[in-house]
Amino acid sequence: MIPVLLLLAGAGLFLGWRSYLVRIRSVHPSLSVNSRDRIMYDATEELKKATDNYENEDFQDRSEEVEGYPASQRKVALVFAGLTTPTEMEQILDLLDEYGMKATFACDGITASEIPDTVNEIRTRGNTIANYGMNREEHWEQRSDEEIIDSVARAQSVLKRITQEYPDFVMGNATVVNEQILYLTACAGVKNYISATRFVNTSSFDDFGEALGFVEKIDAGSIICVKIDDHIDATEYEPYEVDERPADDKRPSLETDEETFALSDMNVIEVLLEALDTTETAVVPIDRLYEDPDPEIDRLFADRELAADYEIPRSAKQKPEFLGDALFIGDSLTLALSYYPVVDEHAEFCAYKSVTPTDFVNNVKVTDADGKKVAVWDEVCGKDPERIYLLLGTNALASGSNQSFLLYYEKLVEMLQERFPDVPIYVEGLPPVTESVSNTRVTLNNGRIRKVNVEIAKMAGNRNCFYIDLYTALADSGGALPAEIAQEDGIHMNQEGCQKWIDHLLTHKAKDDK
Repeated sequence: MIPVLLLLAGAGLFLGWRSYLVRIRSVHPSLSVNSRDRIMYDATEELKKATDNYENEDFQDRSEEVEGYPASQRKVALVFAGLTTPTEMEQILDLLDEYGMKATFACDGITASEIPDTVNEIRTRGNTIANYGMNREEHWEQRSDEEIIDSVARAQSVLKRITQEYPDFVMGNATVVNEQILYLTACAGVKNYISATRFVNTSSFDDFGEALGFVEKIDAGSIICVKIDDHIDATEYEPYEVDERPADDKRPSLETDEETFALSDMNVIEVLLEALDTTETAVVPIDRLYEDPDPEIDRLFADRELAADYEIPRSAKQKPEFLGDALFIGDSLTLALSYYPVVDEHAEFCAYKSVTPTDFVNNVKVTDADGKKVAVWDEVCGKDPERIYLLLGTNALASGSNQSFLLYYEKLVEMLQERFPDVPIYVEGLPPVTESVSNTRVTLNNGRIRKVNVEIAKMAGNRNCFYIDLYTALADSGGALPAEIAQEDGIHMNQEGCQKWIDHLLTHKAKDDK
């Protein structure tokens, strides 16, 4: 009975294929065959083998379900479900290469036959090909055995003719996997079934902060599925919250004027990869997900560039009066310096809770230490310093992207140089947070702080400013802020920490600072 049903299913599938190609070209007019001929396939062999297995009472195999697990290291596997235009697929592959990540691409047979060169390019770049059914049909758990076998076996045939290998992985679209599905995919010759644990598509994030919020809630050992050009089914949807608390766990006193722009499809993928990389969440090939611990992960982040390499040379220690003519610009971290007797009493401060570079650039009004509303840039312009110390970023990183933060930070430095052309500017790197904070608040993870500090240091050098590496000066042997010099929140410094901070500034006077 099943061979007849498969034949009928195949006929229906052929007609469906024709209509599908008409539909996909109307949605993606740039999609075209990127090989001399579309892959023409004969699935007779694959269908016969799958049918023989299905009808053989002794066939007891099951595809092994590959799903998330509680890994000891912060790592995930990344799966892209579906295919889009060759140009967009090339952009995704370039992004993965830029971040040094390898992913799995679940390819449906129909689209794969249209863009075989793209499918081969995916594999050539070290990524994994998986079977996504012939036409990425949804809800396999609601379909007949014959439909599933036909779809998977035919897709195996197409992908084999493109890549010269049968895929070892398969995934159903919006499918709740069960034992019967694992049996049927094994009949079709697939060893592993991917059960993704979290799903996003190219409309999931409006900005980098939302991507960070998503990553923050991801458990180590998860499988993240990015549905390309497709919706997220109700069975796949799981809401998440974004942690946008500033460093002092209070909301900013006033909204900024920064505009929010909708992200394009490719930008959504880019901010997801940036969020994973920024939080030092390793993306591993799916066949390596269960290797635990994975020594490659430790090496992955150990070789990163250090901001300390950009710090100005150590100098003789200056007297405390050296800072008496200084202006300290920053957020609540810098504000703490004014609370303790660690800085010369004549030093001036333009430091406010929850402030960001954007606030200074846009001259927003905030509440100062005396409870008055002040326009922050106007306050800066009213000072007459001999040198400027600048430390910003902890609040901005709590919800914003690295790129946006750095753009506004550089704009602020440019404004300072125009307003104070002869005043040396010391740009301070972000200090670490305690291990507890780093492990629980991914947006303020020390790995992210170290990475951002490298960009801050480079920006300072490009703008002819002097970079001071507070991170190394304050970190313990594990790269975190020691609890004994931190306040209870694990972010701000107590008096001892602030004294270490000032001591480091006093031993780093630039040669050009007269």
